[in-house]
Amino acid sequence: MKFGRGLSAVVNRLMPGKLRATTFLVANERTRQCLPTGIQGRVITQIDNCVDLSTWKPQQAARKK
Repeated sequence: MKFGRGLSAVVNRLMPGKLRATTFLVANERTRQCLPTGIQGRVITQIDNCVDLSTWKPQQAARKK
């Protein structure tokens, strides 16, 4: 893992797009931890797209005639 993180740091210096970005949207903490160091203050955690089944009940299928 250390090698991969180090290689990622080198690539981010050669192609600094991530380091220059003003905002990052991440789905979870694991994704946040994979971002380059130094950008944590500009990361927004986005709620996953899902349906709350306690609020939305599926309708019964209409019967065919």
